[in-house]
Amino acid sequence: MRKPMTLKQAVSQYFEPQAIELGFICTEKQNDLFWFKRKVGYAEDRIEIDKSGWNHNSLRITLSVDNASISGTKLIGQGVHGWFTYENEAAIPELLKKFADILLEYGLAWFDENRPVLMPLEERVLEKYRDSVIDPFIRKYELDLDDPGCLERLDLQVADRTLLKKQTLAVAFVLGESLIRRLGGRWVYNELNEPCVAEIGGMPNFRKNVYHFAGGYVELSAGMSLGEYFEAMSNVVKRWKKPQ
Repeated sequence: MRKPMTLKQAVSQYFEPQAIELGFICTEKQNDLFWFKRKVGYAEDRIEIDKSGWNHNSLRITLSVDNASISGTKLIGQGVHGWFTYENEAAIPELLKKFADILLEYGLAWFDENRPVLMPLEERVLEKYRDSVIDPFIRKYELDLDDPGCLERLDLQVADRTLLKKQTLAVAFVLGESLIRRLGGRWVYNELNEPCVAEIGGMPNFRKNVYHFAGGYVELSAGMSLGEYFEAMSNVVKRWKKPQ
């Protein structure tokens, strides 16, 4: 009796070729998780296929761009839960073909409607706006960037989040400097000239776009406070440094 193909083999055969034709590349392929990504201008379209660890014989396809995402079930009007069930492993290829059809019939239009229009910032914005935006912000809130409690105190002072969009850069600077001074790291700019912190805690591939997080913080869409964000990054570094 022929041995059933693995999920990884099935994704490679029944979904990946269609995704490649549309410009996606598979950036991560594990036993139960598969990521496909493509660049459109400065934006990135993402597809995730994963297998449920809780629901028996269930797969899910999720599309995402920047701060928006949608499940395959919601795309086709079958609710928001996300999971497609299959009877047995022999049925997986047909389900993956269905995922490819969903991507073609509904997903491409969703990407076009929800993809953010991204424009690069001016070059080296931290240096350019240090005197006019960043330093006045630091003085206003009386911040000592070497103080471990700096971020928590800033959170308290701006609890009502009455910040201006132009202060995004200042928030990003304060958060980034706190990471660099307390955990280690260095400033870098991405292709959009957004300030990021690379090599956090000495981890070669640990990089965060603090400007992106600061934008959500200022516009009230970030789920974490600055202090909580720092703590999350600190915990990642601690786990990495913990002896195995």
